[in-house]
Amino acid sequence: MIALLALLGLFGVGAILSIWWTVGSTSFLSGGRVAVVPLRGVIEDEAAFT
Repeated sequence: MIALLALLGLFGVGAILSIWWTVGSTSFLSGGRVAVVPLRGVIEDEAAFT
């Protein structure tokens, strides 16, 4: 039982640290980041999909 609690605690600390390291000092909601998404092919008219 103690080993399970220790494992869960270690997992929780790791999750919190990885989120903090990924986000850094800014939040995803505050902006300041740009995503570049490569597109290949022809962009069709919306009516073609309905």
